[in-house]
Amino acid sequence: MKTAYKLLLLAGVVITSTLAYWWWQADLPEPQPKTTAKPTAAPAAVVPAKIAAKPVKTTKPPTPEPLNPIHLRFQPKPGQTLSYHFSGHSDMMIDYAFALFQVQKDLAKKTGIDGRSRLLPAKFKLEGNLFLKFYAYQPGAWKVAARIEVNHYQLNDKTPIYAGAVQYPFVFTLDALGRVDEFQFVHGIPREAKDAVQQVLRSMQAQLALKPSIRWQTKEKDGTGTYDASYTITDAEHKSVSIIQLQKQKQRYTSSRFAQQGMMGQQLNIKHSEQQISLQNNHAWVLNVRLQEQVDSVANTYLWSQYQYQFQAQRNALVPDPAFPDNLSSFLANMKAPSYRRASYYATDEDLNRLAQGLDLNGALEQFLAIEKEDKTSLGEKFLVNYLKLHPEAAAELIEILNGDTHREHFDENTQLRLWRLITEAEHKEAQQAVANVINNEDYEYITRLRAVLYSSSFGDPLPVLSNALWQLRDDLIDADSQDYQEMRTVTTYMLGEVAHQESNMSQQPSTLGQQLVKTLNVATTDKEVTEVLGSLGNYGGLEVLKEVEFYFNAQDIDIRAASYDAIRRVESPQTVDTFVKYYETETNPHVQQKALLALQQMSALEKHDAGMQWLRDKLPQEANPETQILMINVLGKYIERHPDNEQVLRQFLTNNLTVKVRRAIYQNIVPET
Repeated sequence: MKTAYKLLLLAGVVITSTLAYWWWQADLPEPQPKTTAKPTAAPAAVVPAKIAAKPVKTTKPPTPEPLNPIHLRFQPKPGQTLSYHFSGHSDMMIDYAFALFQVQKDLAKKTGIDGRSRLLPAKFKLEGNLFLKFYAYQPGAWKVAARIEVNHYQLNDKTPIYAGAVQYPFVFTLDALGRVDEFQFVHGIPREAKDAVQQVLRSMQAQLALKPSIRWQTKEKDGTGTYDASYTITDAEHKSVSIIQLQKQKQRYTSSRFAQQGMMGQQLNIKHSEQQISLQNNHAWVLNVRLQEQVDSVANTYLWSQYQYQFQAQRNALVPDPAFPDNLSSFLANMKAPSYRRASYYATDEDLNRLAQGLDLNGALEQFLAIEKEDKTSLGEKFLVNYLKLHPEAAAELIEILNGDTHREHFDENTQLRLWRLITEAEHKEAQQAVANVINNEDYEYITRLRAVLYSSSFGDPLPVLSNALWQLRDDLIDADSQDYQEMRTVTTYMLGEVAHQESNMSQQPSTLGQQLVKTLNVATTDKEVTEVLGSLGNYGGLEVLKEVEFYFNAQDIDIRAASYDAIRRVESPQTVDTFVKYYETETNPHVQQKALLALQQMSALEKHDAGMQWLRDKLPQEANPETQILMINVLGKYIERHPDNEQVLRQFLTNNLTVKVRRAIYQNIVPET
């Protein structure tokens, strides 16, 4: 295969893992220059000389009234609907081989490409309509039900196979300052579709000032990283404050997604950024958005990508069909409708179907390996998942093949684990039933049963057959003598919590399985069992967990104390952070502290907890242990967008005498100052 073709195939891997965000932007015609009619010259008048010599009184044009600071807020009404037409276009030049080598070195080395190659073109077009409905959520924040109607969608002049998923319903949160966050999607849609949707919404984001202002600065994020932006009110009708014109400009990226994925020395140079936004104060959301941008990406002085994009969106009067429901719960329930699940479970790609035509499972596995040997991209995995969706019964057959290959005569261990993962990516009930059948069947090899337990939690929409099988296995192994089966029981306990979490996500209700785990904690008889159940509850994350685990923060056993922090990491409540701070302040064991901070990094409740974030900013300069410092740095870096002061704390911390590892951790969260 020619190197150039290899690089083009690598595009799929690189774009979906690190660069997908650039490929959603849309086509924007260049603004036409304003033209003014040339005044016709008046005929020369004959004027008496004396009159002509008299000085002529001129009137100065009125000085524009200076703008006064305006207190801007978005204020949608519950039940209000909006629609927008958006369009855009993105052109890009990228060295795929270099990007892949930087962020996925193992995969890149398999291709025989070990560094720089050449810039290759990529382009993306997207045009359609966006429909929104607002629902009451919290003071100063609204849940927004949404869907996109795609009119035109092309990636390198071809319609992406995930284009249909972009039109699935989704939900996000909008607050009074204009921040867009907390996206919820139909389960199982491709990551590329999620990226496209999120970037359309983020490109329309106007983040308002905290207080009355004419000019202000913000910290925001996109698919590339976190950036500083400046806003200026350029025009306003003061008497009614009806239409406000804003100018937004990206100034610099302060953190890079590429650096977080291992691309050190990464610099994002904004060559041009201009965004015009119009809005009405105290109304629902923006009226119109128009932007143009050009960014160069440099790693250790090497220019490895250039992109430019244009985007525009304008409010229109279209009404979505069908109409949005009266309450959000109905909309969320619709997102879980069988029609969407079936579309996810059994949807196949026509090109991959042709590739699989006439193949039994053994033939499909040979094709999978041949594709991987030839192009080294994710195409082989996509082919096999597509085959399992085309032939659902093949999931059980594949498990039988893996069970007969425990000595790795046909597949190495890495390939076996990938095949288990691909079974779960098929998602359908046949795959779930096949995995559940193995869990409690002693006719299967131990390693096959253990892997079935481990991968049972990878189904995003688990059926009861999985939780029933896991619970039965845990009960069956209560008196297990061998270390292997004791280990299997421990793993089963943890997986029960993860399955409970997935169940709760899908139903938006407390999981019955999760409530069973809470009861199990109360009757646990050994320190080991308490630790395991606390870890399982950490995977679950139901609101009822917080009250039940607080007792264990004062346990004598350090593993129980550490597991207590883990148990609350997914609990969505401000009290979660308060509880964390309360007990961390009295914790002196470094092992427990570090386990606690690992849990804090996964605690989404921290993002909106200003006092908790300030506590951590104050705590970092007081910490002397480098390993603990790194964990604190990673938490602060994760939430820089909503808490811009985190960046200044990290930059200030650089002035200290730090280890190389600590400095590296800081630069993975902020870009060096130039």
